[in-house]
Amino acid sequence: MAELVDAQDSKSCGSNAVRVRVSLCPPKLNEFKSLVDLFFYQAKKQNPQTAFLEWLSSKNNKKFSWGETSSNIYKLAKTLKENIASDDRCLLVSENRPEWMISDIAVMLAGGITVPAYTTYTEKDYKYIIEDCRPSVIIVSNNEIHDKLKNIIEEKSFVRKVITFDEIQKEDYKDKYLDFNSIIKNDLQENDKIKNLNLERSSPACIIYTSG
Repeated sequence: MAELVDAQDSKSCGSNAVRVRVSLCPPKLNEFKSLVDLFFYQAKKQNPQTAFLEWLSSKNNKKFSWGETSSNIYKLAKTLKENIASDDRCLLVSENRPEWMISDIAVMLAGGITVPAYTTYTEKDYKYIIEDCRPSVIIVSNNEIHDKLKNIIEEKSFVRKVITFDEIQKEDYKDKYLDFNSIIKNDLQENDKIKNLNLERSSPACIIYTSG
């Protein structure tokens, strides 16, 4: 078993570091059609109570076990599936936190394509990306990031839903906005465990905008 601390040196973990616990006995990768298949294969081999994702933040010690992570992916994917069509883009704007990985895999499972974006972008940068990729769903972390997105969200009718990790002030969660924590609090039924049989090794996993 190994612990990987993403994006930070293990001796100086900042608030954006996430600890991921993984096995060092990987299967042959060519046996899997997608990252979704690979994750659930690995999850089934683990003790569902064992910690998997941990946010190394002085203000937030959020943790998800292997079982919780799997369950939350299914729950979020079900909600996404109700709001997107196949290959719809889903913009994901968040600092490095456990919900980011859950959202990324859930988007793929639901048949969408993740469009991750830096949290340091300006409103102008986000507007360019949104107008270009036309996401059906925007997943956003917190109020600070949302402040740079809210005007664009209001003017773009193709954005059907906005899913937030933290509660966004002054937004109506009865209509366009959905709360991540409310979604994962729902009970998981067996028929909620959707499958995406269309995923292949050649399927796009994400679309990344660069400065080049």
